[in-house]
This record gives sequence, C-alpha cells and structure tokens, in this order.
Amino acid sequence: MDSPFSLATDADSVRCDDWLDPANVMRAPDAESAGSGGVGGVNRIIRCDCLDYMRTMTDGSIDAVVTDPPYCSGSVSEASRTASKGQGLRSENLKRLGWFVGDNMGTAGLVWLIRSVAVEALRLMKGSGSMLVFCDWRMVPNLIPAVESAGFRYQNLIVWDKKHMGLGNGFRARHELIMHMTCGSPEYHDKGTSNVIQCGRVSADDREHQTQKPADLIAQLVRVVCPPGGTVLDPFAGSCTLAEACLQTGRNYVCLERDPDHVATGESRIVQTQPDLGMVRLGGGGGVLVGDSNGESKSAAQGSSKQVHGTNQMPEQSKSGQ
Repeated sequence: MDSPFSLATDADSVRCDDWLDPANVMRAPDAESAGSGGVGGVNRIIRCDCLDYMRTMTDGSIDAVVTDPPYCSGSVSEASRTASKGQGLRSENLKRLGWFVGDNMGTAGLVWLIRSVAVEALRLMKGSGSMLVFCDWRMVPNLIPAVESAGFRYQNLIVWDKKHMGLGNGFRARHELIMHMTCGSPEYHDKGTSNVIQCGRVSADDREHQTQKPADLIAQLVRVVCPPGGTVLDPFAGSCTLAEACLQTGRNYVCLERDPDHVATGESRIVQTQPDLGMVRLGGGGGVLVGDSNGESKSAAQGSSKQVHGTNQMPEQSKSGQ
C-alpha cells in the first residue's frame, strides 16, 4: 500500500527562524481548509514554540482552544514545587516514562506562560469561541485571573471525574479541573454534556505519556465548544490526543509541540487513527515523517524509538496531559 509519507533525514537543518518559509511546511493532502490561517493551515502537528508560532497565525482562524499545560502544583510551597517530580505517578511509571522539566516552574512562571498563550488565543479565536484549560485545583485561583486579564470571561469550571481515587492520604483525589474561559458570549454545539464528566483515566499499561488524557474525554469537550468542520488549537499538544479526538468527531486540529519524542508519538497515533492522512512536521530531531508534496510514496515512516503519548508540552518548559 502506497504511503503519503517520506522520511526526512536532514530535519535538524530546519530551524525555528525558518517557520515562515512555506517550503519547510509540508501539507497534509486534505488539509487545505479555508480560514485556517498561519503558515501551517490545519490538520497538522507542528514542532515549535507555541507562542512563536501562534503569532504567525491569522486573526479569527480558530473556533476553540483545548489544552493541557503544565500544572506546576506538585507541592505546597514554591521552593519545594520547583524540586518536585512525578506528581501523582507511581514509581514504576515514573521510571518508565520519566518526568518533564516544565512542571517545575513556580507560580509566577506558569501565570506568565498561560496569560501569554491566552493573549494570542483571544486574537486567533472567533467571537463566540471557548478556551478550555486543564489545571490543578491549587492553581485555579492564580490562573483564572491571569486568563481574564487577557480578555477572556470566566464561564464555568468543569470537573473530570476519573471514577477511581489516585494516590495520597485523607481525601484522595479522583478529579481534575478544566477552566472554561470564553471570548464574549459562547456558542455551544452540543447541549447534552454536564460540567461533571465521568471518564476513566488511561491505564498504566496503556499510558505512553506521563499525564495522558483519554481521547474520549477530549472528544466530549470538543463536541461542545467546536462545530463540526471547525478548528481546535492545542498549544501544548504533547503526543496529540486532541488530534485523535478531532479526527473522531469531524473537527480540524492544529497541534503545537516542542518535544520531538511527543511529536513522533503524535504522528504515529494519527497514522493509526486515519492511515491515509498526511502529516506535517516543522523542526528537527531524528527521523521525521513529512507528507510528500506530490502525494506519492517515497519510503516507510519511522518515528522516534521513544514514544510518549498524551498531551501538552513546551520543550524546556514542558508538560503534557493529553
């Protein structure tokens, strides 16, 4: 069976300052969507710094943001938070998956990052759009005002009920929170979803990312805040659960991610979800899948030997949940 991919062996030569050169962005065969804006269009995974890339995108080009940034809440004090690792992860999974540097930011760093993303997201979003941001209960009082100051309205607080308790003592956690911020009066596209969503977590055996979110959970969120055929942006895409959810629900996606291992895993997931969908890759690091501009097969695709599932991340400041 012919493959729409070729293996880029000189990917390391693609630098961050080359993003604006269209020659460095290969197009997915079906991704020429009107209104998607930016140098990359839609239905693509782009290795980049999310803030840098978002600044190249067209005003009003997305319907919603659904993202899972670093939580940075693994301890009770600022000093111990910057030294913590493996929040909520069992020792065997921490050994297998490792942890990520971005989760060790202090509160001020996280607030700056999320507000900066929100400023760009407001410009990119259509007038009735929503921004859904996964977060830990300890950071809600800091992050809601930060996103409000970017111009969003605090609309709701969604609870993800994981059905089973996690590690810990006393009142053990079985939920995470999702801030619902809106650009003016929101438009909803599915009115049958509660603000408490029950969905089992990804099992330890199936998890390929430290904080991986279930695709079914993301799909439920996407159905509410984005119309069929619309576009959802994830600035902290990790290994791109959002892309999988969008393919399942008939939405377009733009996934931004800086970690090459997560990008490789994301590409692999998309191939498995929709084998004849072309890929986009911006940036370097080992073997990289790129769509053949002629739509012809040149070679089989190979990703990184280290595959990590699951969500959001910025490189040296990374995290992922999806």
